[in-house]
Amino acid sequence: MMEQGTVLDNTYKVIRAIGSGGGGEIYLAEHLRLEKPVVIKKIKDNMQGVIENRGEADILKNLSHPYLPQVYDFFIENNRVYTVMEYIEGENFQQLLKKGKKFAAKDIIRWGTQLSDVLAYLHGQTPAIIHRDIKPANIMLTPKGNVCLIDFNVSIGQDTKKDIMAHSDGYSPPEQYGVRQNKEGTISYNNRDGGQDVTEILSDFSSGIIQDEATEILGSNYIQPDTAGELYEVSPKIDERSDIYSLGAALYHMITLERPQKATARVTPLGDRSAGVSDGLIYIIEKAMQKEPDKRFQTAEKMHDAFVNIKKLDHEYVSYARKRDILAGIVIALASVSMICTALGYKKMKAEEYNAYAAQIESANELYRQGMFEEASQACQSAVEMRPEDLTAYIELVNIYYMWQRYAEGIANVQKIRIDTKNLTEETADLWATLQFLAGECYMGLEEFNLAADSYKKAIEFQPGEGVYYTRCAIALARDNDSAGAEKFLEDALQKGISDAEVYLTKAEIVLSGKKYEEAEALICKVLDMTEDSDICYHAYLTGVQIYEDGRNKIEDALDKERKLLETAVSRLDSSYELSLSEKLADVYFELAGQAENEDRAADYYEKALLRFEGILQNGYRNFHVLQNIAVINQTLEQYEEAEAALLEMIDIYPEDYRSYMYLTLLYAEIQNKISIEKRDYSIIAEYYDKADDLYQRNLNNGGSVDTNMQILGNLVEDLKKL
Repeated sequence: MMEQGTVLDNTYKVIRAIGSGGGGEIYLAEHLRLEKPVVIKKIKDNMQGVIENRGEADILKNLSHPYLPQVYDFFIENNRVYTVMEYIEGENFQQLLKKGKKFAAKDIIRWGTQLSDVLAYLHGQTPAIIHRDIKPANIMLTPKGNVCLIDFNVSIGQDTKKDIMAHSDGYSPPEQYGVRQNKEGTISYNNRDGGQDVTEILSDFSSGIIQDEATEILGSNYIQPDTAGELYEVSPKIDERSDIYSLGAALYHMITLERPQKATARVTPLGDRSAGVSDGLIYIIEKAMQKEPDKRFQTAEKMHDAFVNIKKLDHEYVSYARKRDILAGIVIALASVSMICTALGYKKMKAEEYNAYAAQIESANELYRQGMFEEASQACQSAVEMRPEDLTAYIELVNIYYMWQRYAEGIANVQKIRIDTKNLTEETADLWATLQFLAGECYMGLEEFNLAADSYKKAIEFQPGEGVYYTRCAIALARDNDSAGAEKFLEDALQKGISDAEVYLTKAEIVLSGKKYEEAEALICKVLDMTEDSDICYHAYLTGVQIYEDGRNKIEDALDKERKLLETAVSRLDSSYELSLSEKLADVYFELAGQAENEDRAADYYEKALLRFEGILQNGYRNFHVLQNIAVINQTLEQYEEAEAALLEMIDIYPEDYRSYMYLTLLYAEIQNKISIEKRDYSIIAEYYDKADDLYQRNLNNGGSVDTNMQILGNLVEDLKKL
């Protein structure tokens, strides 16, 4: 340790030691000429070669981001390497957590947004900078309430020939522990025990083990016998997705106040803890912390977009078609699938059996058209029980789950079907292919693109002449960053006689996966100019919407361009497509209202959104999303009677959903606050809150998530009872 008063490089006077990290000792110092505090890090002997050989000084000194410290200098003195960085006031989150500090969900969302933005910036450098050691101790909370990501001395450019691997138990992903291989070739994650509060660094510049109380360094090709006398090799396999896991784990700790388990063991999902956070935040953290890198956010930019749009991830904000993954015409076509399939079944069943079976499926179809998914699924389940060997009801059921956005349940219903696929008739093979296709659609909804591609391939196996299966598979592969595979399936689709418009449409999806927004936009414009085929145009409009959503922060006026595109789509296509397009357009109007520069402009967009949502109701389609948005808009516009009517209809359709009563309670509370104190009557608020709380507690007992809105509402009602 250096003594107080030591002067380095004739410029920096050491004030005191302030800690140590995986890469060395850290000191608070004074810049003598500028008379300002700085942080100096003395790089450990074993890390000097890493810094010197990789030109990391130049890489880090050029960084400039509001949530990163500025790197001022790198210098060598007495054969020691030092880095000099901006001094960041505040405390790191490890210190705050040790003090028992609790953090509000809204703050964690804001910090997650800031940190994912930092990672997108770092990963976007050339070469990419992978931090490799994101954890609460390396995240500062400034006096202004913002975060700052610190300690870059185990960061490297991704394209360097040599590599370095570090891990901190609880925060590092499995791949940062390396892999172990036994004599039989079986590979598993290296599960060596490390210190809970230290960063282990595995470096290819060491020929053996050097250990102190804070850091352990291993050679990347170092082979060590395990307890069974077999060998394993430490092998770093790190990329940007490793940082994404670590950020998720750090936020997990801030939410639960408990360090997550080591990644090579089982990590308790955030949703299994009573964390008191929204479904959207649970989704982001759990996706970031997937063991398999392919299942995480594939870029920090996508994680950042998820934080920015977190409200849309919560169940009450998600519409049935929000993923923009609907195949051209497939949802509309599936509305009549039951009639076609039951016509085939008529030849095989007795008339009375057919009539009962067909009636259940037709009932399910009608309920589904009305947005009554629960009742529709129950009708389909009854049909399945009548004829478990018939695939017709399964097709309708899986389609309902897909439109309901209950993708996992749709997939589960396909997987539970027991059928001899080696001895199928031509008719049954076509139905089985349709089910595999729907499973692919569900996997797309879950963003499990590799599994979606597998399902589309199965559909192709049983119905090889259907070109749309090939194009859909190409899109899934493109979104899984397999551009070569996507191009191959596009070539196969060409052999099936797809049109030029379909070719350009698929190419647009492929280039979109590479974030070539302008090229993708040009291809979609070409598709829309060259064809009058309604189905192709419909899907082209959906892809265009996806371009503007994915490129929201890259394309100038992206949201307004999305509005214009959807307005054109609604006016161009016939009414059979209007339901889906209207809901998307209503959502865009709603978003524009929230960004409007003045109240008049906001009110105009709210009115336009309201007209669209009400038009959806007039067409007989009712779901939670539509009714909830009608209520929210009317409440925002202080049209309380209309808001009340929408919420009462929600209660009528969803009598067991606590959120309907919760929103109505909040509405009545706002209404009461608008009148004079002596005339207020809070009795109805207590009545509806008690109903909401009863259903909410049942939801929790059945494994539901904690809803902070209910907690806030409970505190409000308690305060009102004291009045």
